[in-house]
Amino acid sequence: MTVELAQGCNAPLPTAPLRVTIRTGKSADISAFRLYADGKTKDDLDFIFYGQKASADSTVQLVSEGLTTEFDVDLPRLSPDNQRIAFTVTVDSGTITDLQAASISVTQKDVTLVHANVPMQERSESALILGELYHRNNEWKFRFVSQGFNGGLAPLAEHFGVDIDTPSQEMTSPTPSNSTQGSTIRLEKIIAEKAPRLINLTKPAIISLEKNNLTEVKARVAFVLDC
Repeated sequence: MTVELAQGCNAPLPTAPLRVTIRTGKSADISAFRLYADGKTKDDLDFIFYGQKASADSTVQLVSEGLTTEFDVDLPRLSPDNQRIAFTVTVDSGTITDLQAASISVTQKDVTLVHANVPMQERSESALILGELYHRNNEWKFRFVSQGFNGGLAPLAEHFGVDIDTPSQEMTSPTPSNSTQGSTIRLEKIIAEKAPRLINLTKPAIISLEKNNLTEVKARVAFVLDC
């Protein structure tokens, strides 16, 4: 029997491999964060999203994307100090209301255990902490949070303790004495060399095509060079 949850309510779950499914009316970025006693991630590999589709031990995996996004969560294999797994929704522009609809469900072997629909009216936020699996008193439960969050994916990830690479910037180095032109240093290279574990939220073009179901669309492109 499926338990329908209202905002703030919870339901017990079996300690078993589960699938968490998020459905949205329009394209959105869906992410999962493995959290510990302090409510933060321990490592950037605890952040599972379109650019990093599995945790280090593969106990949390992003298995499908689009208007229906699915995560597989292997609860029995999770580290004992892993207290929560939060699931979030963010939009690139506009607000959560623009998604028109959003829901989350937890299933075990194709049996839906819990389900919740997100209230969508008059939401001014661009990010949403949708729900969370959490461990308490030797039992796993699911809580329907539906809590808005100001800012997009980057500040949301930083809220959970993830180190985010800032948008690329350029800086000009001093002009060498034997050159009449300044040289440009890209900060992406500096960051990659000095802090290789920083998460980069830049989306490859193929991700945007997949999220909008355009991978099979053929287009004619004209290139014009006017000198």
